[in-house]
Amino acid sequence: DELGITDIKTKALMLFNILIKQNDGWPSNMLPNYGLFYLFSPIFIITGLYFLFNNTKSDYKNKKFSFSFIVLTQIIVGIIYSLFLYSFSNRINFLYIPFLISLTISIQKLVTYKRVFYTIIAIYILHFIFFIHNYFTNYNQKLAQNYLFSFSYGIKDALQKAEELHHKT
Repeated sequence: DELGITDIKTKALMLFNILIKQNDGWPSNMLPNYGLFYLFSPIFIITGLYFLFNNTKSDYKNKKFSFSFIVLTQIIVGIIYSLFLYSFSNRINFLYIPFLISLTISIQKLVTYKRVFYTIIAIYILHFIFFIHNYFTNYNQKLAQNYLFSFSYGIKDALQKAEELHHKT
């Protein structure tokens, strides 16, 4: 059952691996050791969720429109929905924007301190440089070695058959 409540434990574990460990097991979807948002980013996302929750409470008390409530609702509904399907990074991309908003709010609150600001910027720049280097060197080589396995099971047979048919004509 692709979509449903059967095997919900496995589906929850798959979602956990993507959101916290940032790895869905497919080498084509995520660069190993970097994840979706860099491996240290879940700390910022969780901190941002705390700020979103506090903003929602404050907006509710003051009877104001709450952008934070919309983002939290999007995350909660997205996670619940994700528990009903076998998750891969491309199947739960509807969660990326609210998680990036959460991450950004967290960093925005933390950058009020200059040292923290420069430290966060330096960490992201360094990780970006290492990511780019790894992406254009090691990752491409590793992916090329595993291309037939990870993407196209049976492609060799299909290409051979196509070549045979082409030579017959």
